[in-house]
Amino acid sequence: MDADRGADPENTKEGRDEVATIEPAQTHRSWTWADQISTYRYWAVAVFGALSALGMRAFGIAAVALSNELGMSRDLVALGNALLTLGILLGFYVAWIGVAQMPLAVMRAAGAAQLVAMVLLSPPALRALSQMLSWEGGLVIGLGAVHVLWGMAVGTVVVIVPAVLAQGSGGAPMLVVGYGLVVVLQQAIPSWLYALDPMDLPVSVWHWIYTGMVLVGLLLLIWVKPVLFAEPPPVRGEPLAPSPRSPVITGLLCALVPCYIVYWFYRAHGEVWQIAPSPELMSPRGAAVASLLVWGPLWTVMTASMMRQLNRKAIEVERSPYRSHVSVFVWTLLLFPVGVALVQDAINRSIGEG
Repeated sequence: MDADRGADPENTKEGRDEVATIEPAQTHRSWTWADQISTYRYWAVAVFGALSALGMRAFGIAAVALSNELGMSRDLVALGNALLTLGILLGFYVAWIGVAQMPLAVMRAAGAAQLVAMVLLSPPALRALSQMLSWEGGLVIGLGAVHVLWGMAVGTVVVIVPAVLAQGSGGAPMLVVGYGLVVVLQQAIPSWLYALDPMDLPVSVWHWIYTGMVLVGLLLLIWVKPVLFAEPPPVRGEPLAPSPRSPVITGLLCALVPCYIVYWFYRAHGEVWQIAPSPELMSPRGAAVASLLVWGPLWTVMTASMMRQLNRKAIEVERSPYRSHVSVFVWTLLLFPVGVALVQDAINRSIGEG
């Protein structure tokens, strides 16, 4: 039996090293959604993903306009769609290979490829392409290559962005909040554009608008650390001295005074961190920036998170919870000044019971 034990590779130095190499231990805690949203790297990746998805709309508009302008047959249009699908499949493979090794480099390359494809579909580039490839088959090959390039870029981004956000191993709540904001931004950004610009703008103008947005998303990745969320989350926490305020007046100020709610989220998160510190809380500065960038949708999650931590602290010191965090979520969703007032009331009571 001793001989068998000696032959066991796990009982030799080489075997232990091999096992350690195969099964590395994770020594740091997982990222929470609050950890992620409090960082620049999250917002860079989220905005990049949203703007890249918006670029897909521009590509569709340009492709339809192109087919009408060139009088392309249905067969050629179907071929373009098939090549686009092929590109998306290739993008899936690129994301699968790249996400474990160099996800940031893959995202940058996908953004650059998307930008090149959009530029190639611009009117000046199409005219130059038509002159260089005068015969119909050459033009079809050129446009087909653009479709494959575009599909590969979009397929890569669609897969790799949620994979990067899940890299911190924060579980379902982190992915729901983190990737959910990407989806919200995809819908919110064009809504702002439609509100600011008349809908009778030429298709080429919209094409260049979306091209510029893809460029902005790509530039945001320049200052992101290559490690992304594979490292331990940063130590956060900016406790602020709690200060009692009238819940009613606070709710009214948040509703009537522009940007006061941004200030309140800053103060409230710092004060709750002083009362009940938790990695589930955003930092005060992160909360202020997030409440300003995502005007409304994130407020429900932030108020409910603060109430949950206040209730946790009350239970720890053998007091009754203040109010259900689910009810705060619902009130903030339906009438946000009421949700603000409920959280402020809980902060006041925590100070008084202190």
